[in-house]
Amino acid sequence: QLVMKGRDDLRFLARRLATLFPSLLSEENMRKGKIRFASSSKHRCVSSMEAFQDGLHQHWSHQDSPPVYRHEVDDELMRFFDRCHGFVEGVENNRTALIEVEKFKHGEEMEALRRRTAEKLGLHFHRLTPDLVEAAFFLCTYELSIKSLHSPWCFLFDESDAKVLEYKSDLKNFWKRSYGHVINSLSSCPLFHHIFRTLDKAGRPR
Repeated sequence: QLVMKGRDDLRFLARRLATLFPSLLSEENMRKGKIRFASSSKHRCVSSMEAFQDGLHQHWSHQDSPPVYRHEVDDELMRFFDRCHGFVEGVENNRTALIEVEKFKHGEEMEALRRRTAEKLGLHFHRLTPDLVEAAFFLCTYELSIKSLHSPWCFLFDESDAKVLEYKSDLKNFWKRSYGHVINSLSSCPLFHHIFRTLDKAGRPR
């Protein structure tokens, strides 16, 4: 689900881009079908695309009439990695692909964090798993970033604790979505090729 703050961010982004590139993101180009909106089938992605179109609608001063959303769902392009055999078998379904994440998850830093958190909660150390500690941290960060609330969960963590948990999250993204495995970057090539081909075609004289 896309929260309201996320929708607002997308609307503001659309208005800024339309201001910076008026000849590209123009109402005329929209009417003539020269602007294409593509999204994956993920609910948050479709909502993001609709919020972006809301922003364009507002920029063009059509506050009174609701926008007509124009988009196509193209998972083959936007989520090519889901169909990439090398990624699915080599990373997604490979138990050893995230071995470094598992090592850190049960390593010295996380174990010390678990003990500190368990003491604050008055729980036995073994009842508080690394996943539960991370879930509490996510509750803290989500409420802070989305609602600007200092959640009670935040009192469990100090700055050094946050660095440990953020590093663990970064480590997972590194190995699952970033430079940890070569196939991660290769699986994004079809989308980049499509973008550059489209830009190249648009820039040619007619």
